[in-house]
This record gives sequence, C-alpha cells and structure tokens, in this order.
Amino acid sequence: MKPNPRCCLVYSICVLLLTSSCRSYVARSLYDNANGALYASTRDADAQPFLKVHTNDGEVYTLAEGWHVDSSRLVVVGAGQHYSKRRKLLADGEHTIPLSDVALYETLESDVEPERGRRGAITTIAALNIALGAFCLTNGKACFGSCPTFYLDTAINMHHAAAEGFSSAIAPSLAYTDVDALWPRVTAADSVRLVLRNEALETHCIAQANLLAIPEEAGTEVLHGADDTFYRSDAGYPLVNARHEGEDVRELLAASDQHEWFSLADSTDLRSKEAIELAFEGVYAGDSLGVVMDFRQTLMTTYFIYSAFDYMGHRYGDILARLGEGGGAIKRLKRGLQHQLGGIEVLTRHGRSEPWRSHGEFYETGPIAINHQVMPVGAATADDSLFVQLRLNRGLWRIDRVALVRLSGQVQPIEVRPHRLEELGRIDSLELARLNDTAEHYLSYPGNYAELHYRLPEPERRYHIFLSSAGYYLEWSRESWLAERDEGKLRRMLMRPRRYLREEAAAYKAYETHMEEDFWNSRIPTNSAYANRP
Repeated sequence: MKPNPRCCLVYSICVLLLTSSCRSYVARSLYDNANGALYASTRDADAQPFLKVHTNDGEVYTLAEGWHVDSSRLVVVGAGQHYSKRRKLLADGEHTIPLSDVALYETLESDVEPERGRRGAITTIAALNIALGAFCLTNGKACFGSCPTFYLDTAINMHHAAAEGFSSAIAPSLAYTDVDALWPRVTAADSVRLVLRNEALETHCIAQANLLAIPEEAGTEVLHGADDTFYRSDAGYPLVNARHEGEDVRELLAASDQHEWFSLADSTDLRSKEAIELAFEGVYAGDSLGVVMDFRQTLMTTYFIYSAFDYMGHRYGDILARLGEGGGAIKRLKRGLQHQLGGIEVLTRHGRSEPWRSHGEFYETGPIAINHQVMPVGAATADDSLFVQLRLNRGLWRIDRVALVRLSGQVQPIEVRPHRLEELGRIDSLELARLNDTAEHYLSYPGNYAELHYRLPEPERRYHIFLSSAGYYLEWSRESWLAERDEGKLRRMLMRPRRYLREEAAAYKAYETHMEEDFWNSRIPTNSAYANRP
C-alpha cells in the first residue's frame, strides 16, 4: 500500500499548531495579529500586495513596501518585518534575502516570479483575489484541483484524464514519484505525445514526467501492481456474481467502460464501512492470481483537505512552509484520519466456509483519473471458484471494473524521457532540460498547457505504456480560507478523528450531492484549442 501524504499532511499541520511552546506564545500571538492584519489590508484596492518570504531555516519576512525580485543579483529586496522561527520580531526595515534561502513565497500577486531562467528553485503560493472560476469563490471545498493532469492526444476527455500525477504531494516535503497506467494502454506508434495541463488554482513543480514502456507479447496484458511491480497476465476468469448489500452490481463492475459503481457517504458517520462480494469461476490449482481494479476517489478527500486549509486561515502559508520539519510527525500520525478512512481492502477465499484472507489495500489519492492496478493474491489452492470481498469506506471510492487474472511473471519497463517540449506551439529546449534534470523542476501555473513528445525504443514494436511523474504542487489559497479559521476543528482532525468524522458528516452530506458538478465546472481553461474539446 502506498503512503497517503495528503491525509498525513493534515496531521503534520496539527502537530505544528499544537507544539508551540509557552515561551513563544506571546510572540506568536503578536505575529498572528500582524499576519491577519496584513491579509485584511489587501482588501484595499489601492494597497500594494504584500510578499511573505519563508526561508529554509523557518524564519519569515513580511514585505509590504516597494519589494521586488532582483533576478540579476538573485535576491528579494523590500521593506518590512523579519521574524524568527518562533515568530519573535527580529528587525523592522530594509531586507535583502538571497533566493537560495527562500523556501516559499506567499502573496496576493499572482504573477510574482523571477525571470523564467532563474525560477527553477522558487515557487509561489498566491491567495485568490481575481475571478478565476466562479465556483472556487462560492464553493471552496469543491474547487477543481489535485495535481497536474496528463492527456494522450488520442483520448482528450474533460472528465477523465489519462493520468493525474503525484496527487498527494501538496507541499515540497511530500514530493514523491507516482506511476499511472495510460489509456489507451497499448500504442502501435513509434512516438507518443502527452498533453500536460494545469487546470487548477495551483503551482505545479514537476521534477519528472517519463514514460515506462514494456514490449507487448501476443495474448498478454501488462499490469501495474499496487506494490509498484509490473506483472504480465496471460488469462482472465469470468465474473459470475457481484453484490453490494443485496443488490446485483455485476453489470457495473464487469467492464472498463467508465460506468462506475459508487455509494453515498453515511449521514451520521463518515468512517462507516461497506463491502462488495464477487465470485469468479474457472480457477485451477496452482494458478498465480491477481485482482485487477479500475478505481478512483470521490471528492471526500478533496473536501477534507480543503476543510483543513479553511481551518488554517491566514496561517496556511506558515504551516505549509514548515512541513519539512514534520517528517517524524507524518510517520507517527498515519494511524489517524488515514487509518479511519482506509483504502480498498482485498480479501479472498475458495470455499464459503473458509475464513477471509486479506492481501492488502488499493490506495491512490485523487478524483480525476481512473487508476488501473493489480493486487497479487497468491496461488489458487484448488480447482474451484474464487470469492473476493472488497471492504471500503462508504462514499469514498468509485470503481469501474474488478477482474481476476492469471499472472505469468514480472517484467521490467524501459524508461523513456521526453525528447521535445512545446509551449504555445514553440519548442522550449530550456524547459525540457529542466524537466529532465532531477535537480530542477518544470513549473506550471494555472492555465498553462504543454506538449511532451517521446520516442519509443523500437518503432516496429507495440508497447504497453505507463507514466512515471514526480514532484509536488501548491494550492493557491482561497478568500474563504481567511474567513473560516478554526484551529479547534483542525486539532480534532488530529486528536479525535473518529469524533471529527461523526461531527462533520452532516456538513459533508450538504456538499456531496453537488460537489461533482461544482468540481468539474471550476476547471481553469488552458491556452490551447484542446481546452475546448469534449
């Protein structure tokens, strides 16, 4: 099972809030008051947007007068306050801050960035103060977002991207590599073009976007395992029964057709569980079996993360900049909200009198792209049917297909880097070099659109293709986050997750029925004709 940095983020945030020492309480209170006033002042149309500069050592500068980024000297210059890690005021006046010391910018000015050639190590979070997507202003918990979205040029579909990259990595310290099966899964062309879009109010910091290619063998399929291993499958078994709480759901789960099964959340407790039971025929003793699933999340996780941001209020930037200090907290606190919600647990048995055997969980964060993965469940012990049970949190998952296959062995993919990157129809060799350099990031802002071109190793062969993307992204804060600060609820996410999930059930149910529509309608248009394709 993969870690879920998105849920862990909530707990790391809470730890940072709860571990402020008594010695620094007065200083922090003064800083919080000044910080709140700084955000409030920006509602004045004549006021210059502030710039907060968070440094790598945890200190912060609040620059409100005449600040600018000097890309020739690689410094930030401006007048304002300099606070210590414990938010004690150290100095008030002119400051010059090396860009190499900057962990994060925070501003209401959406276009603050040094010249493109110097920006590889710099990112910006910006509070939304312009009308980019009306639903983001009226329903902040359902604003489109969750990562970079990738589309194959043969499958541009506004509701289902071919892949969404590293959708849990919402801070630099949570960056990771994400592998996704692309759709269609086999290509006969000698090259592949991926369309990369930023359709959200986010800054995407992409360290890698490589193809993983595996040569096709007749009569077989290549599957990406939940354990990040690749398996070849040479046979499948018929699904003869699938039931959820007495209802026949086999038609919904029998094929990859985007007609998904899902349920609504419990109205009294968001940690309520449910089960789907399936039966497959034709299994032979000794067959190495795997359960295949096409799945994605509903918007429940999106609701929780945006709720956490609401509760942070104007401390959002400070907490985000300090997440690098919370690695230990992430490991300690995974038993909280993430444990309460869980993934899709897979259990099997041969006979109805046998006990269920658990094989682990499917888990991928994100509501946009459908994940296609396999869970190895061991060798069949008898010539018989195999019964599969899926245990999952009610209202958290959408499932398109469940299948049982025979696994014939593991395979190693060939990694293929992009050889050309185009923005606005122009080849950009500098940005391509940055994307292919593991020490740098390709940066994408709301509305950005790029094309990535790949050459496959042997033009005459067909390949199963997957995407390996790495990096992190930063959510732009919303006006609503400044008005709904509630550190008490944020603490309950950490200290009392069961209680929080009961208390929040009614509020979530009020959003649940219209969140999907709001989510898809708040996509940011990208600067290409492809943005308007159905």
